[in-house]
Amino acid sequence: MRIRTNTTTMMTTNKAALVAATPLDRQLFLAQALAHGDALGKFSTEEADALYQNIAAIAHKLITMKTADLADESQLRTQVQNAFTLTSLGLEYGSQGNLDKAVRVLTRNRTVTFFQIGSTLTSPLLDRARNLLKKGTILPSLPGAPPGTSDIQIYNPAEQAFLEAVTKYQTTIRTSQVTIRDPVTSRNLSRVTDVEMVDRQLRCIENRWRYVRALPLDNVLKLTPPLSSFANPIEYLTLGLIVNLSLHRRIDFQLNAHTLADFNAIAYENGNILPPLRKRLLKWIADYLAEAKQPEAVQQYAVSYWDECLKLDSPKPMLL
Repeated sequence: MRIRTNTTTMMTTNKAALVAATPLDRQLFLAQALAHGDALGKFSTEEADALYQNIAAIAHKLITMKTADLADESQLRTQVQNAFTLTSLGLEYGSQGNLDKAVRVLTRNRTVTFFQIGSTLTSPLLDRARNLLKKGTILPSLPGAPPGTSDIQIYNPAEQAFLEAVTKYQTTIRTSQVTIRDPVTSRNLSRVTDVEMVDRQLRCIENRWRYVRALPLDNVLKLTPPLSSFANPIEYLTLGLIVNLSLHRRIDFQLNAHTLADFNAIAYENGNILPPLRKRLLKWIADYLAEAKQPEAVQQYAVSYWDECLKLDSPKPMLL
């Protein structure tokens, strides 16, 4: 059986031609299972052709449902790739990542079954990413926000790129992170471990959303410069709270170069946060969120988020 890996010019929307024209990513578990079965002589020519015809049927349905312009070849190829991706994820999940078992179940089950499993695994991730892109803000929902007040996103540009990638069955990270700072080039969700990693990263951003919305934000609209001028507004907000708690023992978010310099002078030694201050600040946010009846997961994430902010060597929020 020949695994199709070479891209050809797509001259027709015929289902089989669409699949034949789309390269099968060798990182996909499906590609590895096909190669393994081929090496063992487990696939007949008829079985191989039937498999591709079945994936072609899945791709055709995706194209019909999700492609606005049937003349746009890139959109067509995207849906074919999604058919491969979701089928592969479902196959890996259904076989527990065992190639021998994958070969067996491929010949004994309908291909669409694996596609459905893959869709079930990923659909909640796409919904959560879209929800964060749409609703992951703290303004203008604040009381007293005047008409036209800019939304303040709880994610930074690198995390926005991640969320947008997830809605396309892709990811921009190789490990889950408290804050995404340096995303890699987007790639397809090729393995179940990618799905699990995306799930963890989405939880991080969701917990940050709950954390910041639990803070007393009544005076946020009065901050100068406004939060909307910062690429990472929640980090700025958090540093402002940390600095004011440390210097003035009060809840405030206003931050400027002078107060930040004062904080850095008393808080860091040889580039490291002083342990007693770190311990006191992390306890403060944990206690605050516990009193606000936030879930344990939100409390734990907020402590990790504050710890990350504190470990920045003499932190300087962007655009300050």
